[in-house]
Order: sequence, then structure tokens, then C-alpha cells
Amino acid sequence: MKLLNKGIVSFFAAVFVTSLLFVTGCSSSKVASGNGKQLVMDSAIKQGKLDNGMSYFIRENGEPKNRIQLRLVVKAGSCMEEDDQKGVAHFVEHMCFNGTEHFEKSAIVDYFESIGMQFGPEVNAYTSFEETVYMLELPADDPEILKTSLMVLHDWASAVSFNPEEIDKERGVIVEEWRLRNQGLNGRVTDKLIPLIFKDSRFEGRLPIGSMDVVKNAPYDRIKDFYKKWYRPELMSVVAVGDAKSDVLEKAIKEVMGTIPASEKKIKSPEFKVPLQTKKKIEIMRDKELNILQVEIYQQAKDNSPVTTVEQLRKEYALNIAASVLNMRCQEISNQPSAEWLGAGVGSTGFANNNPIYVMQLFPKTDRFEQAFKAFLDEYERFMLHGITEAELNRAKQSMLQSFQQNYANKDKHPSANFAGSIVSHIVSGRIYLSDEDAFKLDTEITNQITAEEILEVAKEAFENRGTLMLVLVPESMNAPSEKEILDIWNNYESESAKEAYVDDTGDNKLMDKPSKKAKVTEKKAIKELGGTQYTFENGVKIITKKTDFQKDSIVVYGGSKGGYYQLKEEEIPSAKIAREYALYSGFNGKTLSQIKKIAAPLNLNIGFEINNTEECFYGNANKSNIEETLQYINIAFDKPQFTEEGWTTLINQYKQVAENYGAQPSRVFNDKINEMLYGNNLYFAPWNMDYINKMNPEIAERVYRERFGNPADFTFVFVGDFDEKKLVDLCAYYLGTLKTNDVKEETKYVYFPFPETSKTTTVKKGIDQKGDVYMCFGGELPECKDLEISYKEGKIIDQLASVLDIRLREVIREDKGGSYGVSTGGFIDGWPERFYKVYIDFGCEPSREEELQAVVIETIKDIQSGNISDELIQKLKETYTRTIETSVRNNYWWLNRIGSEILFTYEPLWYTNDTGRVNEWITKEALVEAANKYLDTNRIVTGYLKPEK
Repeated sequence: MKLLNKGIVSFFAAVFVTSLLFVTGCSSSKVASGNGKQLVMDSAIKQGKLDNGMSYFIRENGEPKNRIQLRLVVKAGSCMEEDDQKGVAHFVEHMCFNGTEHFEKSAIVDYFESIGMQFGPEVNAYTSFEETVYMLELPADDPEILKTSLMVLHDWASAVSFNPEEIDKERGVIVEEWRLRNQGLNGRVTDKLIPLIFKDSRFEGRLPIGSMDVVKNAPYDRIKDFYKKWYRPELMSVVAVGDAKSDVLEKAIKEVMGTIPASEKKIKSPEFKVPLQTKKKIEIMRDKELNILQVEIYQQAKDNSPVTTVEQLRKEYALNIAASVLNMRCQEISNQPSAEWLGAGVGSTGFANNNPIYVMQLFPKTDRFEQAFKAFLDEYERFMLHGITEAELNRAKQSMLQSFQQNYANKDKHPSANFAGSIVSHIVSGRIYLSDEDAFKLDTEITNQITAEEILEVAKEAFENRGTLMLVLVPESMNAPSEKEILDIWNNYESESAKEAYVDDTGDNKLMDKPSKKAKVTEKKAIKELGGTQYTFENGVKIITKKTDFQKDSIVVYGGSKGGYYQLKEEEIPSAKIAREYALYSGFNGKTLSQIKKIAAPLNLNIGFEINNTEECFYGNANKSNIEETLQYINIAFDKPQFTEEGWTTLINQYKQVAENYGAQPSRVFNDKINEMLYGNNLYFAPWNMDYINKMNPEIAERVYRERFGNPADFTFVFVGDFDEKKLVDLCAYYLGTLKTNDVKEETKYVYFPFPETSKTTTVKKGIDQKGDVYMCFGGELPECKDLEISYKEGKIIDQLASVLDIRLREVIREDKGGSYGVSTGGFIDGWPERFYKVYIDFGCEPSREEELQAVVIETIKDIQSGNISDELIQKLKETYTRTIETSVRNNYWWLNRIGSEILFTYEPLWYTNDTGRVNEWITKEALVEAANKYLDTNRIVTGYLKPEK
């Protein structure tokens, strides 16, 4: 179950982006533009109210095909708890999955798994301050499934059993969820932040996870009291969106949910306000598990009303532009060696409905707190004094308009989960969501009309007077000014630098000139099994195209080459690991990284590249309006890297800052210790401490990049989606077919790390919270196999074995023992032709229970090995696989992966896409028992325990 944690924004400089998201309507009606005009909900959403007072919202939607999304929204959350019920709202949510009138104990989860829906991805719930929401995804091809699923909602709404034995078992699960989510650094930050921003409000003492004293000891009746008081029809709504007729959905909802009795006396869900704080306040938190300095400045929004008018929407868009522009400026500074900070920027967060909070965030370099803070205030004041430039405004508008166009082009392709989420948001917050038609018209109109002056006006309102509340997070090993000193800078610093307006440097505002000639296609052949076409240009570069209609004007892009780190000498690995970033920070084709980002921003370019152990590749997505620039970027990444001293210095200084406090974070130390046990002391998997960073060399990094991306003819580029094939091939002939190539080609190479011959166990004592972790790994070598069919089948079976472990260990470790919130499992086979395998199991738990629960895992494995796998479990695996494939085959990325696996790297046979059902024939009890005995050698386990220091 997902406990909603709306809020704490934590990011690092290199990936900082605004959290003020574009708001595009996903819900039709006439909309008149102009300030103060009311927005109107999508008329495609059928709304109604049952006789018992329960509301319903229905929308037909065909994507994904044969799926329905159901939601039960209860307008009751942790703010409705009494003092002796803190945590009970969330407890009730858990109990809904532990027995109801029509579903005993775990029967709800068992049922959905039997129809191919997984606990977590498709069967879940969350509890927040003001609401609890239950979420189901189900197949749409069986009326009985719809009826049964609605009966689940019926029981959640009115007939939860609250069996005392199940309540007591679930106490441990919730404690482990608390341990996972609220123990550790994140929990300590939350404990400081919530009282700061929610001072003197109901939210301050009502975190949804609650008090563990209450969770452990709450009387059964006090849990049931909350349910009886707040789970009532007038506070509930049913949402149904999916591939079914609205009349069918409405009839089913009325038949099932209409049987719930009305409340004898109706009540309303209370509203909770957060007092607006006007006096500056600073909270400083020192913590040994922090690894960098962080400053967060908050400003509460004055207007807490939901977005229901054109004027409000316009303000939101204007603020979005302001944030994106200021973030771009901060990123530009971050990319310079002289920057006083690692990263900085602005955004927004929301911990509660209709209580937006604007955030300014800063990561000062070590011992540069004062200088970094002043430098950030320089940019803040510069923005507030001069506003944005015309070029910045145009870039932001172009980016938004393209996003709106893309959204509108796919108005019939939006997934039902998106619509369901928007409707839930409307129910709990009152926000109006428009139809795609109205949204596109209004979004375009607003964006074209927005001026630089109003953007500055809304920015001044949102980030008034440099913000009000500040949280300073300081590693124990670092120095920082006192509260008094920080407050003095915050209040009194006068920026001389800000008097100078920002200079917008975009260079010539283009990535490259179009080549004067294009290459010839020397070979064209059909790939019938995949419905694709392969083209080869005269320089040897290959492209594969596959047209689909899953998303309009959307193209997923991939270009891969066999190679990677395993082609290198071990001593080159530290430098190789940052070769890609070195190129990125240095820029391409005479342009800096900041200039490239400014060129890319209005086009919404989304293309990246990387090097991993066995390949180097490009990846991303594009559309018809930016595919040429996407190809230009790939071209200059091959042909025009520049490797500047400035780029290296900026990059290496950032890594050194983080490495200064290597070892502060328990999970990182634990993971590094596990890697040492599995792979030994080598540079492929070594921890990124200061010693590792000092081994990085710019000359080696540059050489590695030029080698890895030195021969475009060793790459094959794949394009899947909606495109004009002739135009795409033509553009590729210009930008890929004219690249310089050579005869150097590589085959996949593996560096093998022998799995320990006997069991090994390590205990890492790290962390100040009572929080433990158990990691178990099984592994070994497999005979050389050059038969792709056999190897592929073995890979699928080990994957299904991991699914068996996932289900069985959830039942035993979580549900029976109450030992963990969740168990993570995985299994794979890799290597060619020599092969190896690994199966891992990982879960958090109470520190005193690691050995006990590890023994339970071993016992469960031996039970599986003895043949105790039920027919019901086999059927669950088969149905889940079938239902997963059902939606996957209509996904561009799935097809891109198939082309990569079957053509580029030959990991799977060509018949798979035309005969996916064959895999189901392999999922048998006999095959899984054999696999359990083959891969899960209980005398050859690598086990790691993470325990607190005290």
C-alpha cells in the first residue's frame, strides 16, 4: 500500500528541474476566455449520485484497450483522527485488504492476481491528510470481473471485517512501513519540515503514517470507530474510466454500490486551513547522514482556492514560465567551475490539497554557504528587478505550445489512469479539468497572450520578500553560519550584481548546419517478424524503422552499439564512468552545455546517451517537429565533442563535493559492501569515494568517449512510432549517413566475476535509526550455451521463479510474520556464450529480526524446492504474463526493446513477437521446481545484514 508523501523535494544540481508542471486539461464544453471566466468540466465525464448519497464519475476511454480503472475516493484522511487515533486512517486502509464481508483475509489480493492484476502496480491504495483513495485496474472483457471488482469497492466502503487476529498481524506491517518510509534521514527531515510549514494547523500533528504507539496498541474499537464515522456514502465517490460503455459502467455501479445503506445522519468532510506565516523563520538541522549542504526556502501561497477560472490557470502558467526561466539561469551558473553552489532553482510542492507551497532550493559548496546564498539572492533580485528577456519568454512559450500540441494530437490515446487521476484530483481539491479540445484552445490562447510583465508580477507574489520559512540541512562534518547570521543575510543583503540585467547568450541558436549532401541507401530489407524495415547507408550506419499508431506524432528513438566498459582495461574504468558527462558538460560543436539547453528547450528535445557495461547507446523520444534536431544532436555528439577544461573542472568538483562525505548514507555503504562480496575489490563496482574520484583522468575519459562513439557504423538506430517514413529516412541520410565511420567493430564482451563457492555473510552497522535490511543473493555459473532458444527459455523461467518468490515471500514475510512492508525479488541470466545467473531477495525489517526472517526465507525456498507450488499460483503467473503482454504489445517502447533484443543484440528469438503465448507453455510447476533447485542453492548464498550503529 502506498502511503502518500506529498512533498519533500530532494535533487542534485545536474538533474534539477522545476516541479511546477504544465497543466493541460485531460478532461468538453464551451469555454469563454477572459479573466475570471469559469472553467467547466469535460462533458465526456458522466457524473451522478446514488440514492445513498455516493457520487460517481464515469468516462469512456480506449487506452489501454481492454482495461478499466476503478477508484474509491473517501474524503477522510489523517486530519480527521482524534488524538488517540493517530495512524488509524492509514490502518483502516490496510485492513481493507485483510478481510471483508465477501472476501476473507487475503482473498482480495488473491482474486486480482488470479485475473492477472498485480498487488502494487494494479491493486493499491494511499492515505493522505484529507483523503484515502483505493485503486484497481482490471480487464474489461468479462462482466463478472467488473461486478466482482465493484463488490470489492462495495466492501471497502461498507463491509470491512476488522478481524482482531488480522488487525494484530497488520500492526507489524504498518510499523515496518513506518520504518521504511519515516525512519532514516528522510523521516528526520520530515519531522523538522512539517511543523515549520504547517505551524498551528491540523496538519502539523497528523502525518498519515501516524504514531507507532497508537498503531501497536490502538484498541480494536478505536480503529473501527474511525471507519464507522468517516466511511459513509456521502463522503465517497466511485470513479470508473476505461474501455467500456459508460451505460454499462453506470448500471454496474448502481447495482453494486447502490446497495450500500445511506447514512442515518449525513455529515460533511471538514476543511482544514493552514495559517499564513509572515515572519521569517529558520530551522537548522544537523545530521550525520547528510552528505551535502542544502537550503530550502518556502513561501506559502496566499490563494488556496482550487483552479476553477481562466484567470487562475493563466497565473499558474505565468508562474510556470517564471520558474523554468529562473531554473535555466541557475543551471547555467551551475555549469561553471566558479559557481558557488552545486545546484539551485525553484519549484513548488504540495503536502495537502489546495495548500501549494513555493520552494527555492540551494546546494552550497563546502564552506561556501554565505557566498552561495548571496549568489543565489543575486539571481533572485536580478529576476525580480529586470524580469525575463524576450528570448527567454519565446523559448518558454514555444516549449509549452509544443507540449499542448502533442497532448492534443494524442487526445484519443491518453491512458485511463491519467483520466482517473484527474477526476480524483477534482473530487478532493475541486480543481476543474477541461476537455482536450477546450484545454488546447485555452492553453494556446493563454500562452500566446502571456506577457513578460505579468510573469514578473506573479513571480513577485509567489516568492515575495525572498520567502518566509527556511530549512537548512547541514552535514555534521561541515560548517554553516548561525541562525542569526543567515537571517541577517536573508533580510539585509543588498545585491550590487543584480543591478545588471541578465544577458541571454544562445550563440547562433542552432545545433548545426544541415549537411550539403545526403548519403545513399545501399541496402533496404524488411524484417517481417517485427514489421520493420532496415536501411543501410553508404557509410555503414544502419537504421530500423517500425511504424505504429499507439501514440500520434510520437517517435521513440534508440541507437546502440556493442561495446561498453567491459571492452576497457580495469584501470580506465573510473575515468570511463564519467566520460559521457565530461562530453556533456563540455558541450558540442562550439557551444556550451547552457547554449545547447537553450536551443533544445523550445523544441522539447528529449535525447540522451550513455555507456554501460556492454554497450554504448542513444535513447529518447521525438516528434515530427523536432526529429531533425534530435538527429542533429546525435550527429554532433558523434562528430563534434570538445572536452573543455571548464567542463572537466565543473564535473569533477561536483563529484568531489559529494565524495567528501562518502559513507554518510547507510544504504550506500551497505550496497557497496554487497558489491564487494559479489564482485570483489575491483574498479568496475568500487564505491565512489574520494580515492575513486581521484583516479579519474580527463585524458582517459576523453579517449574512452571518442573510442566508444568513434564509429557510427557500429551503431544501429531504431525508430518506432508515428512518422513519415520517407522523410525520416531522408533526414537520417543527411545526419547519420554522412558521419565519418571506420572499420572498427566490436562484439559483446563480458568480464566475469565468479560467484563465491560457499556462503558468505556480512553485517554492516551503519545508521542512527532502528532500521535494518536483509539482502540475499544466489548465483553461479551455467554451462556454455550457443542455442538461443534454450538460453531464452531459461531466462524466462528464472524470471518467473522470481515472481514465485515475490508472491510467496509477501505472504510469509509480510502477511504471516508482519516482518517487512515489502520484499523485492529479481532473477536473471546473462553472459554469452559463458553464462552466469543471479537471484536476489531484499527487504527491510526490525534490526533484531534479520536472522529470524532470513531463516524464514530459506524455509520458504526449501518448501518451493520440495514441490509445494499450488496450481492456483501457476495460474496466477500465467494470467499475469498474458495480461501484461496484452497491454505491452501496444507500447512503442516494448517494440523498441524487441528490436534491440532480437536484431541488435540477439538476446531473444525472432519468433517471440508473433508467438508471445509460447512462454506461457513454459510456466509449469515442474519447470519452476526444477529452477528453484537449480538456482537457489541454500548452501551458496551471499547474505548482507544492515543494522544500526547502536
